[in-house]
Amino acid sequence: MIHHAKRSRDVLTQLQQQPQLTAAGYQVAVIDYGDIDTLRFSLRGVVYPIISMISGPNQIELIKAAVQARVRRFAPAEFGSLPQLRTANDPLDRSRTAARHLLAHHSQYSQLTAFVCGVLHEKFQPGGLAQPRIGANTGLSTEGGYILNLRSVFTYDHLPQYGPSAGLL
Repeated sequence: MIHHAKRSRDVLTQLQQQPQLTAAGYQVAVIDYGDIDTLRFSLRGVVYPIISMISGPNQIELIKAAVQARVRRFAPAEFGSLPQLRTANDPLDRSRTAARHLLAHHSQYSQLTAFVCGVLHEKFQPGGLAQPRIGANTGLSTEGGYILNLRSVFTYDHLPQYGPSAGLL
């Protein structure tokens, strides 16, 4: 038996209507992250994961509204390094630690996952990180230059500084 599910593509934006997204079939809602009631209303009925592209106080408000609206899955903005490798009192944290703690506190209502910069671009985007011009000066921006090259099925896990023994995974 084949099960079909309705696919929803929603975008919340603080800036303005995005006609190009609407034309592509997305539902766009202009919201105010400071108005928790309107934000919660905008999230009602969302059953697909929320992937946050914002950080700081706005993301905290988005998480609170998502929990109140019973959104089941949330991926906070985690661009940078792996969360477990960050130091305490990181000046570049931008409330990411608070966001993870808040999601962990509400884990009985919502599942948490985190994507860190590079992995998705490298795995799913032809050209790797170089395609969107990310990390050009690092030497790791080519396809497969960071962790995995799917085309040649080559990984860096055999190298001690990158593999499981390095404690990076």
